[in-house]
Amino acid sequence: MPLLSSPLHARWTRGREVMDQETLATIEVFDAAGANRLFVEAERRARSLGTHRRSPDCAILELPPLSSAEAVGWVRKTLGKAKRPEADERVLVSWDEKNAVRTMWGTFASHWPSFCRPGADDVVVIPESRAWVLFHHHDERFYLG
Repeated sequence: MPLLSSPLHARWTRGREVMDQETLATIEVFDAAGANRLFVEAERRARSLGTHRRSPDCAILELPPLSSAEAVGWVRKTLGKAKRPEADERVLVSWDEKNAVRTMWGTFASHWPSFCRPGADDVVVIPESRAWVLFHHHDERFYLG
């Protein structure tokens, strides 16, 4: 589905977080079937992290709101050198069974607040390599494993 015809388009073209055309071009919207498949996988991966209970395989960050740079810094530090995402690494971002995109980690990291809106969005981010998973809960808790 083209980004222009997606309900997600307004997220990055209106309000405080307006992206330029070059950045928008890095975002590919999943069709309904693809979004649903990713949502099922994302939910399974989020549950395996222990997002509703403490898990030794899961780092948890409960925040006052952080800047994009601070949040990304926490992800990079927690993952360590072996799993640390590079800017051009492709990641899959799922909000629900109807809305998902593929983009680059650099795009996600630079525009964190427009992907993970406090009080509104539950978001799961998974690299195409499936090496880790990041779950952002709408109450500003992050789970990473």
